[in-house]
Amino acid sequence: MNRTIACVFLAGLLLAGASAHAAPLAKVPPLNATGKEMVSQAGMDFSKQVPDAAQVPFPAYPGSYFLRATMPQSPTQKMLTEIVLVSNDPVDKVQAWYAKHLKNMRYYKDIQAFAPPGFKDTFPALLRTPHVGLHAVTAKTVNATFFDLPAAKTKIWIDYFAKKTK
Repeated sequence: MNRTIACVFLAGLLLAGASAHAAPLAKVPPLNATGKEMVSQAGMDFSKQVPDAAQVPFPAYPGSYFLRATMPQSPTQKMLTEIVLVSNDPVDKVQAWYAKHLKNMRYYKDIQAFAPPGFKDTFPALLRTPHVGLHAVTAKTVNATFFDLPAAKTKIWIDYFAKKTK
């Protein structure tokens, strides 16, 4: 009996250690009253929704917070995975950072997004192209159902094709 407990405990430590090495794309922001209620009543763990940074082909702006992710129903679908981050920094500062860190992409002012060179600058084309979009927001317009983001200034959309899982 004690040996079984020891094996289960050791397996738990190994699994925890394996997942601890994966760096999340961004931090989960502080919870608002609704978020705290969901955590206490439903036991939701919002940090489990944050993808690992290695899974996302674009970097997260430093200090940004994870808001949500929308993934295609099936990895075989030609739909973009959408990650939404929020920063307390103004759009121009976030844009300057991405301009340095997305060297193979160009900023398209009309659609407020970084996309590959040669991208056809239209909104419908953006829905089929991996990109990083930036938009100015306020705490009221950020639509953070569970999170407390009173200083939010920039919403960052990271859209990409998810890798197929084995």
